This record gives sequence, C-alpha cells and structure tokens, in this order.
Amino acid sequence: MTALAAVPATLSQAVGIDLGAYRSEHVEGRIERALAREGVPDLSGLVRLVRSDPAARTRFRRSVAVSFSGLFRDPAQF
Repeated sequence: MTALAAVPATLSQAVGIDLGAYRSEHVEGRIERALAREGVPDLSGLVRLVRSDPAARTRFRRSVAVSFSGLFRDPAQF
C-alpha cells in the first residue's frame, strides 16, 4: 500500500471521515481489508463503491473508526 499521503481526499470525502486524523498504518490496513472484502481492485474502485453504496460506506467507516465508548460499557475493564 502506498503512503497515506497518496490516499486521495476523495476517499475521506466519500466516507465522511478525516482519514488524516488516524495513524497511516491503521488507515492503510483498513483500506487493504476493504479492497479484499468488497472485491474492488484499487483505491479508485473503493471510492466509487463507498459513494454509491451506503452499506459499503458504513462498513468502511466502522472498520476505520475507533470505538472508545465500548471500553466504558465493558464491566470487565473495571
């Protein structure tokens, strides 16, 4: 995967998340997984998919976003 700097702003816009706010390794890994999961060959295909398919957009957003609140709902953490 290329450096995060090569990830076009269009992907951030398409999913509605500032991907630059996350570690590049995290985002790159999530992009690679999304490409495989969604069966698209490249980043531009992923952008087209998340723009046109709300379910794919939701899957990508959930894979990237880090849920902090789950920690506080898990009694085993305390």
